[in-house]
Amino acid sequence: MTWVALGALATIVGAWYQPVSVDEAWSLVVARRMNRGDRLYRDVFYGAAPLAIWLQSLAFRLLRPQGLVARGLTVFYQVAQLWAAAMLLGGDSRVFAVVGVMVGMGGLHLGLHNQYGQLTAASAIWGAVAVSQGMPVLAGLVLGLGMLGRYPAGVVATVSLGLVVGWSGDWPGALGLMMASAVPILVFVLVRPSSVRWFVERAIANKKTYLAAGGFSPFQWIVTRTWLSWPVMAIHASTAVAMVLVVAAPVAGAWSLYRGVTDSAISLALASVGLVVVYPRFDGAHALAAIALSGPALAIAADGADWLLWVGSLGWLMAVLGLAGRVRLTRVGTYRRDLPSMRHLPVAPIRGGVWPDETSELPAEVFLLRIDAALVYACGGVFNPTPFDYPAVSTFGARGQRLVLNQFEGGMPVCNGWFDAKGPLAPVELLEGLGGVEGRQTRLGVLLGDGQT
Repeated sequence: MTWVALGALATIVGAWYQPVSVDEAWSLVVARRMNRGDRLYRDVFYGAAPLAIWLQSLAFRLLRPQGLVARGLTVFYQVAQLWAAAMLLGGDSRVFAVVGVMVGMGGLHLGLHNQYGQLTAASAIWGAVAVSQGMPVLAGLVLGLGMLGRYPAGVVATVSLGLVVGWSGDWPGALGLMMASAVPILVFVLVRPSSVRWFVERAIANKKTYLAAGGFSPFQWIVTRTWLSWPVMAIHASTAVAMVLVVAAPVAGAWSLYRGVTDSAISLALASVGLVVVYPRFDGAHALAAIALSGPALAIAADGADWLLWVGSLGWLMAVLGLAGRVRLTRVGTYRRDLPSMRHLPVAPIRGGVWPDETSELPAEVFLLRIDAALVYACGGVFNPTPFDYPAVSTFGARGQRLVLNQFEGGMPVCNGWFDAKGPLAPVELLEGLGGVEGRQTRLGVLLGDGQT
């Protein structure tokens, strides 16, 4: 467990120096709104199943609703993944390698992963541990919890590991796994039966919009990066390696299955879940999230080969360089650690060089039409009168933009700071509908008069 402890230490250091992301601020806003009485999915949008945000909401009730609490949960999920991978693989050399890869090419110093995805990744690896130890029912219960996070990946993890159990000849065990996985979902339905309809309408039906608008290739990501200094190069290089490993993992898993390597079916199952994580948006952030699954898959497929130690050594080297780079970037950058709700964490100015708490002249309730809206809602003391704190087209689904336009017509103030009207995530219907609400438009720090832009 020495390597897991070192991986946990690297995770904590990386978490302390990683700036707050829009996704992280968004989850804080959603949990805070739930604790104020808003109903999840109906009153506040959330694009995943509810378990991770329920846990965050509970943590906010017990502790102060700060970003530090959310960051602590993120660290917990990350360490849980490292521990599960160590339990799955066993043996000092394999644990050395897999923890090195998971930290060096997927650590928090490179990018923050959303908590619902981390919850599902941890449940998938722990489910694989239970399968490898001949406990399919326990695996099903754990995997069912994963389906209450990033639910497409959770479903694939459950089905694929159920097939692994059946492939081994234990079809009753596979049936038991599938039945046990339904238990957490039944609990969700019984606890919040009225939320099911809104979950389907907001978190499932709008996936069509996300699949249509959210596509991104690794080649796009690589060519749009700037490689200006060694800290940036260290971080981007680690992310690029993660992209390669995510693609290599299912190939290695299939080859190991053909060769009859022990637990090779589990390797292929985890690698397949990693592919789901990066579909259709195969950018750096999703590749870093997928490496939690692709790393253990590669380590199993390697079957103790010498090259695994070299890959692990490379992972630890990149972890050291990446951590040093992240520390340097944060120390020399313009960050504050005193913003409301995000105290003690580094927060950068939002687009336009404005701090997200500079909202004193905005109305108390205002719709922020900007991709970083959640940071302002988290830090600025203003409230969103709509369910959509993350106003990308993939959030609104089929009818959400029309709902917000109706509120514009009813007099709701809007702060329009969208910077790329032709981008794939731009809410075009909303942007085109702003023509009649000039007198109610604002920008951060300034309330605009009639006809001003």
